Amino acid sequence: MTFSPGASQPTNGFATVVVDYDARRPAELTLKVGDRVKVTKQGPTNWIGTLNGKVGSFPASCVTLERQGGAPVSHRPTSAYTPAASVIKKPNAPNARAHSNYTPSSAALPPPVQMPTNVVIPKAFPSNLPPPPSSIVSGGGGKTGVRNLPKFSDVAGDLDEPTAPPRSPRRDLTISDLPPIPPRDAPVVLDSPKDNTPSIAPPTNTESAPGTPEIKKRSKDELRKECITEIYETEKAYIDDLETMINVFIFPLRTMKIATEQVLYNIFSNLEVLIHCNEEMLKELEQVIDAKTGAEVQIGEVFTKLADYFKMYKVYCANQQNSLTTVEQQTKKNSEFKKNLDVCHSDPRCKGLFLQSYLIKPIQRVCKYPLLLRELIRYTPEDHPDYQPLQNAFLKINEVVANINEGQRQAEGLQRIIDLQKLIDGVDTLVAPNRNLQKEGDLDFYKSSKSKHPEKRHVFFFSDLILLSVKKGEKKFEHKLSVPLENCTLTVLADSSYIKNSFELVQGEKKHQVKCILGCDTKQECSDWVKNIKGLIKEYQKRKFSELKKLQDQGLTPISSSG
Repeated sequence: MTFSPGASQPTNGFATVVVDYDARRPAELTLKVGDRVKVTKQGPTNWIGTLNGKVGSFPASCVTLERQGGAPVSHRPTSAYTPAASVIKKPNAPNARAHSNYTPSSAALPPPVQMPTNVVIPKAFPSNLPPPPSSIVSGGGGKTGVRNLPKFSDVAGDLDEPTAPPRSPRRDLTISDLPPIPPRDAPVVLDSPKDNTPSIAPPTNTESAPGTPEIKKRSKDELRKECITEIYETEKAYIDDLETMINVFIFPLRTMKIATEQVLYNIFSNLEVLIHCNEEMLKELEQVIDAKTGAEVQIGEVFTKLADYFKMYKVYCANQQNSLTTVEQQTKKNSEFKKNLDVCHSDPRCKGLFLQSYLIKPIQRVCKYPLLLRELIRYTPEDHPDYQPLQNAFLKINEVVANINEGQRQAEGLQRIIDLQKLIDGVDTLVAPNRNLQKEGDLDFYKSSKSKHPEKRHVFFFSDLILLSVKKGEKKFEHKLSVPLENCTLTVLADSSYIKNSFELVQGEKKHQVKCILGCDTKQECSDWVKNIKGLIKEYQKRKFSELKKLQDQGLTPISSSG
């Protein structure tokens, strides 16, 4: 049977959805029956197209191509078989139908088949049926010409039919009839090198139930070998992803001058430096794997030696939010950038993933190293020569990842403060060491305890500062008052005739005191604000005490704020 594919017929480049499909990945399209998809590339099973401005892949079986006229292209197979009725023409009847009364001449027929005389033809019906009742033969005394049917009870029961086998007698089982349960060994408690928590070893009884295949237990050496293989293979796959980002995205954007070097750095940061670090890691892993085989491979020293190089990931991770924001801005403002990005996404090397999915891969990889090492330590015996190097590598990589996460958190907080500084008029700068935004909201502001009518304030609570502002439009603010947390106290006020659910902040001493009374709509809201502000003041004092102690340990004298 030969098939006539729909792509061979003239099409207009569009396909009509005939079966609903929900996207399972970000790179796929969600299809609804009746949608029209612009097809840009056709594969064996999946196609790539555009729907509602989004480019993605989808199963070819869910759509039907359209002809130039708008009608769907037929996907029905055409058969090469031709019926005989359309080929053989009867004599003198060229237009006769296939089923006619035409009879060929006897000369064209084959000779009749002669049956042997000694063949016994089996009877088609049982031979022991009773004779028919006389009512059927003679009419049974009823009306003339009427034949009565026999009753079911008149027919004998022993016909030539198979009889069902006898059923086994019913038996009520009890617990005593069940087979005995084989004895189980007591579990052994072992010390796990993973987190010093006891783990229960499986029972040593290997007897299996009758009729079930025995499952081979994998040894620690086999599991350790699998962990090393996973580390090596995933490292190779990760480097392939980095090369895809460089060759498919960075290189075209740079050579075609679609994006400036500053834009490229805002998106990809120091990615072209990171790949050299991981290539060195892969090279070292290949050398130690080639030197020894199986569970004897030692990779702890490799991670210990290269752990400091992974600190370069701190720059990339801290730029993550800026990277995603830049991609979004360039996609909206730069049409050439968006067009080139769509072309890059259709590249087979992208495997259906978008740029945003690749930008997150370096962060995922560096955070996965501690998990891989911890799993390898779990299956490494304490007397193995690689056990202690793996412990050292795990601690060092863990420290690097913690440093990267803290850097990313600080970078995100700094970016948030920079964005806020652009929105608040009347403030010189908000950027300060270790400052980050903790909470913000609308509160009532009272000039004194005798005020009858409060004023609305939008309050920003930072880790070392409380800033009061007035809203000017939806996104703009005007600075009104700043209350540093140094020497700041909070007092919950009792409800009065005009002031309810309020608290007072006092900062400074005597002549330089700054006071403000803030109120909330409900007691619960007031309680939440008080709890958060007290926590901020406590954390600030603890941090200042730690800094003071560090200066004293170094033999330095702190500068007094009053002097």
